[in-house]
Amino acid sequence: MSRLWPPLTGRARVIGITGPPGVGKSTLIGAMAERLSQRGEGLWPSWP
Repeated sequence: MSRLWPPLTGRARVIGITGPPGVGKSTLIGAMAERLSQRGEGLWPSWP
């Protein structure tokens, strides 16, 4: 889908975080968001 809008997506990447309940998905995403924020980058979560 991102190939349809190259000017809008720039260097954006899409990743998926999956796993059973209680394995630390939210903790991982929180740590990733913190690290990206420190680097001046952003994180936009998307749920189906």
